[in-house]
Amino acid sequence: MTEAEFQSEVVTAARYLGWIVNHAHRVQGPSGKWFTPSIDAGFPDLVLAHHRHGIIFAELKTAKGVLSPAQVTWRTYLTPHAVYRLWKPADWHAITAELAGKQPAA
Repeated sequence: MTEAEFQSEVVTAARYLGWIVNHAHRVQGPSGKWFTPSIDAGFPDLVLAHHRHGIIFAELKTAKGVLSPAQVTWRTYLTPHAVYRLWKPADWHAITAELAGKQPAA
């Protein structure tokens, strides 16, 4: 499963369960190079908000994906103050449980 396919499944499940979702889409710059607009690199893939369950910053990775140094920095800054998740396809049951408002597995 690609990260894009995984992201599509997470977004679909989140919207079904009443979340609104933000994702910064890649754009093509004047040079023709594709990039994700951001002031500081490594911002999480998704920001999910729910009127009862709060806000989740989610970084999505494939089964073998690892965080870049910039993503680790964002995790470090967000974790004490916000819900930050690193989700992989193997986490699907925990992901859907959390999106449904159930306590995530520790």
